[in-house]
Amino acid sequence: MRRFIACALLASFGFAGAASAQQQMLDLLPEETALAVLMRHPNDLRARGDKFLRDSQVNAGMRPSQLFDLALDILKIRNGVDFDRPGGAIVLRPEGKTRLGLQELLSNLVVAVPFIDLDVMAENFGLQKGKLTRGKITMTGGPVPWVVAKEKHVFLAGTEISLNRLLKSSPINAKLSSEQKKSQNQADILVHFGVSSFRDDWKEVLKKLERDLDEVDGPQEKAALANLFRGLGAVEFGQLAFRIGDGRDRDGLSVSALATFDPAVKEARELLTYVGGGAKASTLSGLPEGNVVLAQAWAGKGDKNALFARALVHYLLKNFLELKQITSPTDRSGFLGIFNEVWQRLEGNRVGVYLNSDEAKHGLFSLVAILDTADARKFLGDMRVLAKIGDGTLDLSKQSPDNPIDIPKLIKDLDSDIYAVRASATTKLRLIGEPALPYLRKVVQGEDNTLEVIRRAERLISQISEVGAERRKELLSKELRRYARPTFEWIAAAEKRQEESIDIVHIKLAGGYEAAFAASIKQYLGPDWDKMRVAVLGKQVVLLLGSETELFDQAIRNVKHGKPGLAAGKRFDAFAKQKPPGAGGELHASLGTLMSLVTQGNQPLRPSGAMSSASLTAGENCLQLDVLIPMAEFRVVGQKILK
Repeated sequence: MRRFIACALLASFGFAGAASAQQQMLDLLPEETALAVLMRHPNDLRARGDKFLRDSQVNAGMRPSQLFDLALDILKIRNGVDFDRPGGAIVLRPEGKTRLGLQELLSNLVVAVPFIDLDVMAENFGLQKGKLTRGKITMTGGPVPWVVAKEKHVFLAGTEISLNRLLKSSPINAKLSSEQKKSQNQADILVHFGVSSFRDDWKEVLKKLERDLDEVDGPQEKAALANLFRGLGAVEFGQLAFRIGDGRDRDGLSVSALATFDPAVKEARELLTYVGGGAKASTLSGLPEGNVVLAQAWAGKGDKNALFARALVHYLLKNFLELKQITSPTDRSGFLGIFNEVWQRLEGNRVGVYLNSDEAKHGLFSLVAILDTADARKFLGDMRVLAKIGDGTLDLSKQSPDNPIDIPKLIKDLDSDIYAVRASATTKLRLIGEPALPYLRKVVQGEDNTLEVIRRAERLISQISEVGAERRKELLSKELRRYARPTFEWIAAAEKRQEESIDIVHIKLAGGYEAAFAASIKQYLGPDWDKMRVAVLGKQVVLLLGSETELFDQAIRNVKHGKPGLAAGKRFDAFAKQKPPGAGGELHASLGTLMSLVTQGNQPLRPSGAMSSASLTAGENCLQLDVLIPMAEFRVVGQKILK
């Protein structure tokens, strides 16, 4: 039986076909599929696969052509194969089980082999002419004991029960849209995962993620986060579609990852809304052209997916910045709150990281961002207030248009039924810090306050006290302060550029952190590493972090005059053909350039030109991630990984 598994896995690389009008890859997948690997046209894919490995200069060991020949040899199939139809290996869902172990794999494995002539195919199994007929399960004398013919394929299995289930099951393609079916059937290799067969394992993964991300302020937020994971738990199946470049209109390797959800589950529909944000498609429009090494665009409304985005940022803080001891766990809530304040006000954004034209003069990189808002000036006004709270320059005893903070009102807002109001009050009180403690203690001691408001106040008291204690400990220490704690000084109308008034946000790092790391930061961002330039153009905010101001000027011109800028760049043409029209988010990166940053030491960086791309699309019942790695990128990354 283990020999049969080897046969099946190899066959998944060996039997493929150019999907015909009569039967395509998805037609082979029954609804009861737990796991499958299907492929197209063997001769064409064998030739392109070998060429791909040669062009990429990656030594992958056994080539696709060798796998193809080995599969045929093990299965003892030498005649009658139709090389113009799809085929591969399928594992049916184990009945009554939510885990797929070795025993379940053995008893539910099926191999699909396309044929030209049924009688010729029957000879491969030691069957006489006429003994193998469509719809009739027959025992063979070969290494695979059972076979049945259906339409233009024979299906081989280790048990008769598996073939009976296959004959009775409907194709899974009814669960996909016409566009999705077209896209998946055009894949060179299609991998299918029926999540119901791995439900227990999937639940354990989700529980771990939920524990890692569970850093929210109240029962309502916790309930919303729990709903997100219930939505993820409603995944029906996932598919990976691989396409190898043909050297003409498509180069390199492209992958489409598709996950479908049960539309009857309310939390699944909410999840798709959170991710998509209910907005139009993403665009890089307005970003300057140039030596871009990283570009990102998101079209979702921030108030629709703020909690989802916050959870991701929490994960990054905890598992990357804190792990590297750049930020402190006690500061995590403050960073999350500030991120939430910014994100929920956005209606879309795009960001580009550029390799500067003169490293000696401007440093390595500059970052340009364009933020879409409902009211850009109000947005900046709110950000100025946050900056002043954070650096302690607000006089909390007085109120004015530039100083609108009223602690008693913020305390009252902790009881708001509106999440955005409650979250904003929590963030501001946390930033105010110890001056807010007397007000919060009155809440805890008050008899008329609800248990929920008391709980929020207690949580804030604990967080503020922990931050204060840690900072006092650092002040008493003779060593360099351990964590970076940035503060921001906002200078309005500091300069004029492109006839626009520009604000400058001066970034300060606490204690000796700035002195210790200034040289390194300057190497990356240049002499203006501590300045962020800000321009307001209609409902959009344009930002520059770094020293190459020409990029900032280009972005301002593009936004003012409606120019596409980076969006018109030819480097994204190949990905545009693959990206679904409704993609809500996209990411582009020059992997070769970024890897050179790590491996080249003191040698000057040079832009590679090629960029790898990814997009995320939320449909009515699915999420789709599309990725394209051009050959030039694949060659660099593959060689680095395999070294």
